[in-house]
Amino acid sequence: MAVLEVKNLKKSFDGMEVLNVKSCKRANDVALLYADLNEIPKTCGSDCHHNMDNNLCAMGSEVKINSVSEFFEKLKNDELKMFKKDEGKDFYEV
Repeated sequence: MAVLEVKNLKKSFDGMEVLNVKSCKRANDVALLYADLNEIPKTCGSDCHHNMDNNLCAMGSEVKINSVSEFFEKLKNDELKMFKKDEGKDFYEV
């Protein structure tokens, strides 16, 4: 969903992907700005559905997450961290 389409949808979703390694920097920056301005929990992703490359993103938690509802609870409570891996490098927190 494009950032411009979510103007009035704040209450209808649990979070916004603000870092996608397949998206351009501008798209990620706009998503991050929108999430920050509207206090929307942030997520990240890699979009590696059909091929694997070495640029990846992941969400991480200090403890095991046992259900989807537990994931969203941790997301709302800002208990998850975002990690990125650029080609040839190790994961780092963003």
